[in-house]
Amino acid sequence: MPKVSVVMPVYNGEKYVRSAIESILAQSFVDFELLVIDDGSTDQTARIIRELVDRDPRVKVIHQANGGIVSALNRGLDLARGKYIARMDADDEALPDRLQLQCELMDMNEAVVACGSFYEKVGAATGIVKMPVLNKQCLSYLQFHSCFAHPTVMIRSATLKLHSLRYRREWEYTEDFKLWLDLSQYGELANIPKVLLNYRMHVQQIGVTKRVLQKERHTDLVKSNLRKIGVEVSHTDIYDFLWPGRLRPIGSLGYIVRAMRIPMKVIRSSAEDRWRMARRAGVIVVKNIGRSIFARSAL
Repeated sequence: MPKVSVVMPVYNGEKYVRSAIESILAQSFVDFELLVIDDGSTDQTARIIRELVDRDPRVKVIHQANGGIVSALNRGLDLARGKYIARMDADDEALPDRLQLQCELMDMNEAVVACGSFYEKVGAATGIVKMPVLNKQCLSYLQFHSCFAHPTVMIRSATLKLHSLRYRREWEYTEDFKLWLDLSQYGELANIPKVLLNYRMHVQQIGVTKRVLQKERHTDLVKSNLRKIGVEVSHTDIYDFLWPGRLRPIGSLGYIVRAMRIPMKVIRSSAEDRWRMARRAGVIVVKNIGRSIFARSAL
């Protein structure tokens, strides 16, 4: 039985899938299986994967009719045999020590049910992205945003099985955010403070092609999170707090007063970690204002 099952869904990924798979085969940690879920690709993806399967028996390809990302991810969870499940996207590249460092963290701390890492954006946008490192920081992020970049994550298999946790179709396009929320009820979350993945930015990403629907479902999740700590806020107010692009001018006193309603309501809640959550909400407001000022200055 492999210690790690790497789950990689792919749909029409001929452009990048070879480099993604090869980045896993080049890992310093070798006790893994790589499950490539071909979700009904119609390009050369199947041929490329077949070449790599012939080269390394750790690569296993599962073909299925196109059912979408949630279907492909859950198929991978069902077939995974490892103690740990590492997520990987077919357009990214894992750095050589990724699996080794994540296994070491999970082995040393059995309370951790999922861990990710920092990552570097490559392609259409560049830059290193730092994620929250400790569990309390991750939980504060989770109130408003995912605390992980999905393809950096390693999950403890036993926790998924014990609590029957899955990616949920009703939360498609934010299915990862929802899974982290579910997992956070049963253990700790962490990120390794080191870049372990090159995250490719391009126009075919779900976060680009399905952005409007993704924002709506993300807003619904945040509204649910806030309701759990006794904070009632309208869908519109949460949406504009997170993505204020339709409000003008961002940075005006009117915007700031409106946006700061949410952190102020969090402070008045009975949540145990309300100050940390409110501080995170305040950071979101400041970043939105900063992005707006930068965008205007670039014109």
